[in-house]
Amino acid sequence: MAAPRRALEGLDPLAGAVPPGLAGLALAAGLIGGGAAIAFREVLAAISRLFYGLEIERMASATQALPWWWVPLVLCLGGLGLGLWVRWLLPGARPHGVAEVIDERYGGERLTLGRGVKAALAAAATLGLGGSAGREGPVVHLGASLGGWLSERFQVPQAWRRTLLAGGVAAAVAASFNAPLAGSFFALEVVLGRYAFSAFAPVALAAVAGTLLSHLRYGAVPAFVVPPDWKIASLWELPAFIALGVLAALLALLFTRAVFWAERGFRLTRLPPWARPMLAGLAVGLLSLLDPRILGVGYEATSTVLANGIALHALLLLLGLKLLATALTLGGGFVGGVFSPALFLGAALGGAIGQLLALAGWVTLTDPGAYALVGMGAVAGAVLGAPVSTIVMMVEFTGDFALTVAVASAAVVASLLARRLGLRSFFHAVLIRRAAAQSSSR
Repeated sequence: MAAPRRALEGLDPLAGAVPPGLAGLALAAGLIGGGAAIAFREVLAAISRLFYGLEIERMASATQALPWWWVPLVLCLGGLGLGLWVRWLLPGARPHGVAEVIDERYGGERLTLGRGVKAALAAAATLGLGGSAGREGPVVHLGASLGGWLSERFQVPQAWRRTLLAGGVAAAVAASFNAPLAGSFFALEVVLGRYAFSAFAPVALAAVAGTLLSHLRYGAVPAFVVPPDWKIASLWELPAFIALGVLAALLALLFTRAVFWAERGFRLTRLPPWARPMLAGLAVGLLSLLDPRILGVGYEATSTVLANGIALHALLLLLGLKLLATALTLGGGFVGGVFSPALFLGAALGGAIGQLLALAGWVTLTDPGAYALVGMGAVAGAVLGAPVSTIVMMVEFTGDFALTVAVASAAVVASLLARRLGLRSFFHAVLIRRAAAQSSSR
């Protein structure tokens, strides 16, 4: 007896038609979201050049030629201006980012284009001034806001709206990091919370459109360059990767709590919320006197760690300074993401573990610095709560496939352990904390 058609469709991985109208709008969302991500990077670069003379990726080098007081002064006064911007122009007088995108999925307040642009400008100022944060959160929020704006313009059904939100996110991430697959999986894993062909096809279409725009502007260059001879020399190193995943989960949990501890500490100062970024900026600026590589997104330092170019003692110091600087930046009311700091922290942790193993004579990889790449995937996967997209990101960011097994092992272990410890993701932790605060105030 032949199986019913409905049963057979349930076994079809491509089941679920994609309406031409949705595909066309997804393409439009990709072009708009990708263009917005490029515009965000250009504004960010312009602010960095204005205050430091170089683009944000080289901010640490730029500060070497400046007076010692310049960075603390810029971050302090910039923090004051940013605090007033958030106070007057953003709903709830608080920073907006990925948490707000997830909140809409659960029935929270709808995203609007106006607040998306305002939040993006605040984030560009945060990073351009030297605040220790990431640029992925702002572009995700901006891309989702543009997808929401597009759905409002065409009055699409709610199911289409969610797909267009994800499409805008995928395009923005893909254009920002030259990673179309990672952008697609991140949108499905974090924004939609499901995998299905009916969702994947339009989201991937949007990501490809965003990537093409990025290629036209920046070229097809990986975000990080790794040595071409890295490989896993022995599977006996698998326990070391798993151990690194365990440490990465603990670091992700510490990172999340540090941001909340800093936020609580600033509240205890009894300063009004709009004045707290001024104090946070001064603190981060003073910390940068110890090592300016903690400023901004930290890609310059992350690339150096990947090249095994930082000594063990300096790496451990950087790990602590970056953790503290990011907690002060985000907890103090600046606007930014957590992905870039997670990459930095993961690289520092992995690089330190790799050097320690090399000193002990236990490492057999071509270069101990390869552990930095594994650490990046592990910490970022646990912080974002998205191990699949993070694994794909590591491959696309570096163009390196040789360490995929190592990255996957550490990222999955880190994400699973983080969830066991109560950390689904940094963004969910923010939403839970916000809901608890609202309940207690009633």
